Amino acid sequence: MNTDILASLEYGVAVLNAPLIMVLGHTSCGAINAASVIKLKESNPIISERVSQGKLKIVGGLYDLQTGRVSLIA
Repeated sequence: MNTDILASLEYGVAVLNAPLIMVLGHTSCGAINAASVIKLKESNPIISERVSQGKLKIVGGLYDLQTGRVSLIA
């Protein structure tokens, strides 16, 4: 995750009070897993503080290209 993406997520959390971040991958990439979600939760003080306060949830999802369904993975 680069600083541009992290800054956008911080803005959404701190300014827009977003209650949820979904890290979404698809069946052909394999890049999204539970470790990605955990890493994001611990990535910076703004995000980790909101998670610990219960004001923000971060979940992982896997989009199945065949069926069009999203399954939660974390």
